[in-house]
Amino acid sequence: TVRLYANMSAVVGFLPEKLSQFRARYPHVRISLHEADTREVLRACLDDRADVGVGVAVAPASGLDAWYFASDPLQVVIPPGHALATLGAVDFAQVLAHPLIGVHQGSALDRMLHERAEVLQQRFNPEVSLSSFDAVCRMVEAGLGMAVVPQSAVAAYGATAGFVLRPLAEPWAQRELHLYARLFQFKFPSQAIVFVGSRIMAPRHRSVLRRFSHIFAICALASSIGTPHAFANTKKKAAPAKAHVEAKASKKQAAAATKGERNGRK
Repeated sequence: TVRLYANMSAVVGFLPEKLSQFRARYPHVRISLHEADTREVLRACLDDRADVGVGVAVAPASGLDAWYFASDPLQVVIPPGHALATLGAVDFAQVLAHPLIGVHQGSALDRMLHERAEVLQQRFNPEVSLSSFDAVCRMVEAGLGMAVVPQSAVAAYGATAGFVLRPLAEPWAQRELHLYARLFQFKFPSQAIVFVGSRIMAPRHRSVLRRFSHIFAICALASSIGTPHAFANTKKKAAPAKAHVEAKASKKQAAAATKGERNGRK
């Protein structure tokens, strides 16, 4: 069993298809999925309650590593016929001037919107706060207010939506989601080595075998739900070390050649 914690927008907008593909490829690996706020996702990874986490991009706490998962920019959900629906994009200050509907009070998104309103010396004060994106969109359709939600939360509506979507015209609205895991999880050999090792290991080492199989399952899940460049930062970290070793070797060769020339003169 691989324990996966993910925030609401990841669960709604990205994971269903990715987990379906993963299950088709690895039918014997069980996924235990828990929906949680990003703060709880990070805490679960640190407390060893989660093997892999997906949440809003934040600076990971000590002991965690992070990789890119997906782009999930914020959108303004506007009732049909509203004056702001005629704009190509909407500023946050314009949003704050109208009745608002909030989602998941206390979540990472809710906290961000409160903080950004304070920067503008205004208040983010939703008249209604709900616990699901679907409920928020239904309220907007009914004309009760507008909302700021991740793009992934409304992607499933498509042409059937009874509301208008406009990008939130703020630099901070370009949100990313990241994969999170404890640092040691991915310091083991590659998936192929672990897989082969799990096949040839002696039966008396079953506890190690189970651990390696679990690590393989975690790696397989992370690589399946992540994007092709999700682990690019790991490769970048390795490059300077390689360059350092090559530079050191070149210096040794140069020193040896100089020493050889001196001995030849003697």
